[in-house]
Formats: sequence, structure tokens, C-alpha cells
Amino acid sequence: MLPGLGDADQAPGRTQSLYRKYRPTTFEDEELVGQEHVSRTLRNAIARGRVAHAYLFCGPRGTGKTSTARLLAKAVNCLHEDPEQRPCNDCASCVAINNGSATDIVEIDAASNRGIDDMRDLRERVNYAPVQLRTKFYIIDEAHQVTKDAFNAFLKTLEEPPPSTTFILATTDPDKLPETIASRCQRFDFRRIPREGMVAHMRRIADREGIAIDDDVLEIVARRATGSLRDGLSLIDMLATAAGEQSDGRIDVALARRMLGMTDDGWEYELIRALADRDVTAGLAVIGNVVDAGHDMRSFGRRLLELLRVVMLVRAGADPVESNETVRELAGRFELAQLLHINRQFSEVDFKIRSGSFPQLPLELAFIGSLVEQPGNAAAAAAPAYVPPVTTSQPPSTPRFEPQPRAAQPSQPVRQEPAARSIEPEAPSARRPAPQPEARPSSPPPAPPRAASGSAGDDGLMQRVVAGWERIRTEVKSVDRKVEALLASTDPGTVSGDQLYVIAAYPFHAAKLNDTRVRGIVEDAIERVVGQRLNTSFVLRDELPGSPAVTASSPDRSPSSWGRSAEPPPAPVNGFHEDEPPFDDAPPPGDDEFTRNVKNVLNAEDVTDPDELARVP
Repeated sequence: MLPGLGDADQAPGRTQSLYRKYRPTTFEDEELVGQEHVSRTLRNAIARGRVAHAYLFCGPRGTGKTSTARLLAKAVNCLHEDPEQRPCNDCASCVAINNGSATDIVEIDAASNRGIDDMRDLRERVNYAPVQLRTKFYIIDEAHQVTKDAFNAFLKTLEEPPPSTTFILATTDPDKLPETIASRCQRFDFRRIPREGMVAHMRRIADREGIAIDDDVLEIVARRATGSLRDGLSLIDMLATAAGEQSDGRIDVALARRMLGMTDDGWEYELIRALADRDVTAGLAVIGNVVDAGHDMRSFGRRLLELLRVVMLVRAGADPVESNETVRELAGRFELAQLLHINRQFSEVDFKIRSGSFPQLPLELAFIGSLVEQPGNAAAAAAPAYVPPVTTSQPPSTPRFEPQPRAAQPSQPVRQEPAARSIEPEAPSARRPAPQPEARPSSPPPAPPRAASGSAGDDGLMQRVVAGWERIRTEVKSVDRKVEALLASTDPGTVSGDQLYVIAAYPFHAAKLNDTRVRGIVEDAIERVVGQRLNTSFVLRDELPGSPAVTASSPDRSPSSWGRSAEPPPAPVNGFHEDEPPFDDAPPPGDDEFTRNVKNVLNAEDVTDPDELARVP
């Protein structure tokens, strides 16, 4: 039954809103629509006398949280002898609550009573016994608006209220409530009301009120309400008022579309057909027609997104109730990967239309972006991205700590006078000896082949390694940050069969990276990214097998190449070149930023010799 409530307190000349007039009066499913799990549990608690001291009702707007709180208060205070029949709506307590004259049912708007002083006042009022009813109820609406300090002041009262007091907290955002508050309440999550139940409930109310409305209009209203029964009844109120201009007073689809700012379904379908045909001109023309007709772009965008979602579900093999022959025909013209991409493009249009200056621009951008960036087919979308080989002089990846060449000087007298830089063999501190073979790991990597294979398979594999080098470094970083720091100064060199040669900038880096454990970490990362297990060797540039393609894509990054051209160096004088430091693999003197960074990374390594640490670039 759907009795109209509150007629007595209705002001003259004013009609009461439908959602207020037809608030639920019992826990029956026909009244408390779509919340069967809540109503069944509360009825059992009332029948067995297991009503809790505090409840938390949370869920979207218009789903019946406050109405259910009033129902619970009425059922607990109902005087009917049979607990199964509560609330009866006939006893004195039920009548007083329905009329709004029960002083022991206190509703508090937390948005305007959210401070610590308000909670102190509430804490004092709780101590007073009920005046009219058996149990006093405090219904705190929008409870998430209460401040943290106010909740702390209210905490003890909520946990141990007087026996004759019950608290009900209602909120649309339960995540903002402190855990200490939520854990002291019985929580009930209210769901969005299903469209079928909403349509049936609105039909019963329309028939009772004598409102002539088409079933298609009820479907439109239910979709627009998005699960909120209060929003749906408010829309019917508005449409019923607008129907006075109709000759028969009936609410038809044309009136509903005009009042709600909705477009004809044909324009949404035409835009999706333009996406299927990849016709930019036709799609932009459809959007322009919607704008010229003065329709609400947010409404059009929502309807379009809803239709795109149904098309995607049909293409994925589902059978939603909104599907029809036209939707199935459109779904057959797309690949699933394309529909996924298109739905992502249009998913944020509603927010952008609301906050933008030109309502049609987000739709136009989403439409063009869906075509420009649209994958050709599902196979292409699933395949790894192909990056062409690097042919410029720039390396495929920039190392984290890039050694910077020193500024060119107009003259370098010290380098022009090698005799002045005396090198005494008996003074090892004055000259750093060249790295010895015994500094290499005990299990050296396989020796590089004499020539690169140059096969098509190796070229394709090398391209995949170069394209995924940044991802490989990221995978290594997730396992060992120190190894990734060493890997930052390397570049892929060449591939020969299942052997990958990586160019290291310094012998120290090559020695550390060729450690068995370190190479295992790198090879595992390469296998995860490239999809193939490769034996990895870290070599210096002069140890790399000759490969013109690799040489073009991996420039020389060793210290001896700083500021030098590609021409061969001149003959050494007294063991040194005139245009380079005394030792080919020595970094610039001084403790620059690059050296300090690498030292910090390697300070936990097994480098204890100060002279050995000094050679860290």
C-alpha cells in the first residue's frame, strides 16, 4: 500500500513533493524499494529484540537512508503486540512519528551542526529520558561533515549511550568517517535502486496520483535518475507540471526529451556510426547539429557513453537488457580493443563539459582522439609496440648520471708540455695504474665473436631490446637499485644469436655488471620485457664486435671520446695523447657531481680500497 503522508501539514496553495508524500511507511519491498537486504535484517532485529545502540547507513543519495532510519525508529517504538507487524502505522506512537510531532525523534543536519560545541550539546541532551516514546532516536544526516575533534568528543557517548537512546548515522561518504566511529556502529550499505524496481514504483505512484505518463518516459526518467528514487520522483513532478500545456495532459517522450534537454536517439547512433566508418567530418557534423539544436551537451554525452558501453558489452559477448538490433549491428563493426579505447576517450567527457568553457569541445576532442589514436585491430593492440632502430647520434636512453665534458679551453699549456708532467714509476700515488686483468670477475663472460651475425632475426631482436631498454632498467630497479645505477651508463650494443653485448662506459662498470649475480638480474629483466632469454655480456666499446647499425645507434660514451671528433687520435707522445688526459679511462680530476653520485650508490659494495674507490667514475 502507498498511503499519502503529511497531507495535514501541507500549506495552502502548495503541493507536497512526491518523494516526501510517498516516503516508505513499512519495510515492505513495494515501499522500501531495492533495499531488501537492509529491510530483512532490521525486521529480524526488531522481532527478536536485538536492536543495536548505533547504526551507520551509507550509500548514494536518494536510496532511502533517512527514510529507513525513520522506519526503524517507528518500528522500535510501535505499540503493536506482534513484533512481526511493527510498525503498524495505527498506534499513537506511529501516528505521532508519521505526523512529525514526536519530540523524541531528533534529526540533526551534520553540515550545519558539525563542531565540537554542537557535540557537547548533544552529549548533554542524551542524558535526558524520552518524553513521549519508549526509545529516543538521534538521526545524524550527512555524518561525514562532522569534524574530527567533534567526533572525538562524541566517541564515548556513541559507544555507551543511555539504554533508552539509539543513534543512526547516515552518510553518502563513509570513507571520511573515522574508523573509531564506524567500528562502533552496525553498518548497512544501501545500493542504487535497480531500474526495473524504480520504474514499477514510479508507475504505482503515477497511477495513484492520476498522472498519465508513457512507459518509455518512465524508462528515460529511471536512466536519468541513476539509481536515486528521489531524483526520479522529482523529475516526474516537473514533467507532470509541464504536461499542462499538452491537450490531453499526457507526458509523452517528446515532452520528456524537450524538458530534460535530451536529443533524439538517432544522433547518438549516427555518431557511433561515424566512429565505425572513421569519418571525422560526419562525426563533427553530428556534434554541431546537437549544439545548434540547443540540446544539453552533458545529457548528450551521458547518453552517448551509455550507448557506447552497451555496444562494448555486446561485442564482449554479454547480452544487456538495453541491447537491440541496431546496437548488435554496430557492435559487429568494431573490434573489442577499439571499443575499449573509445570508451576510455569518452569516459571523462561529462566532467570536462561541466568545467569547460565550450561544452562541445570535450566531445569533439574525444571523438577525434578515438580515431587518431584508435588501434587498427585487436591483434595490433595486443602486439608489443614497435620502435624503429635509432639512426641519429643520440643514444636510445639517457643515463641517470651522465658525465659532462669539461668546457673547452682556448689553450692547454699543460697538455702541450708533457715533459712538465713527470710520471715516476716508483710513486704509485701520483699515477693511477691501468686496470689489470685480475680485476675482472672470476667467471668472465663468453668472449665476443669476431663478427656480428647481421641476420634479420638478430636485427629484429636488437630493435626490441633497444625499444625496451628503459623498461628493462625499470625492471632491474625494482629488484636492485644499485644494479640499475650501474646500468644507467650502458647502452645495448649488438645481438648475436642468443648473446647480447652491452656497452659499458668504464672498465669498473663492466667488471661489476659481469658479476654472475648481477648478470642474472639483468637477464631476468630482459626476458620479462623482450620475451626471450639472452646471455648478457658487458664489454667496452673497443671489445664490441663490429656492427655499423649498432655503431650508428650507440655513440661512443667513454671518457676518452669527450670533446673529440670521429677521426683517429694522433700518435702518443711519451705514452700520452696531446688532446686527452694521461689515462684513457680516467674521469676528469676532482670530485664532480657524477662521481659523488656513483660513490653514494656503490658505498655499500665490497669496495674498501680508497684507491679503488677513487677510480669509480
